[in-house]
Amino acid sequence: MKFENFDLDELKIGTVTKTDPKRHLANLDKMVITLGEKRSTLTIYGPEKNQGRPRLRRETFLNVSFPRQAREYALNWKILRKNIEIKHENTNT
Repeated sequence: MKFENFDLDELKIGTVTKTDPKRHLANLDKMVITLGEKRSTLTIYGPEKNQGRPRLRRETFLNVSFPRQAREYALNWKILRKNIEIKHENTNT
């Protein structure tokens, strides 16, 4: 299973707030999703410190169950949808 367009809104990954938390995103946990051919990786970082964000957890899952696992981790760690970054394994973006 390959993800061409991985949409957080469609897959309902992350929590949503009524207010705009733009100023507080550095103080909250962050999730980075790296999409691959067969397996994808999600990395959870803590709040921003002087030396950057500390990595709290890194998990790799098969693409078949990845959206469900990412949704579960985002809800457990209370990660906002605006604080989730998506990267592709074969590109530098």
